[in-house]
Amino acid sequence: MKEFDEMYCNGCMCNDPCRLIEQARTWIKTHAGTITGRLFEDVAEEYPGAFRPFMMAWCDEFGGI
Repeated sequence: MKEFDEMYCNGCMCNDPCRLIEQARTWIKTHAGTITGRLFEDVAEEYPGAFRPFMMAWCDEFGGI
């Protein structure tokens, strides 16, 4: 697994570590009780932020989609 410091989101084409990925990881950990055992597609619909950073955080947390 990659550490957060190594992760970048090319959605906005910046070269900085994406704060949106960190926010998504925090959301995933905060909602762990309600998302455990659910499919990525179902949980992604509930996430209030941008899709791509959420997808990257999910893959980092669970090893894939």
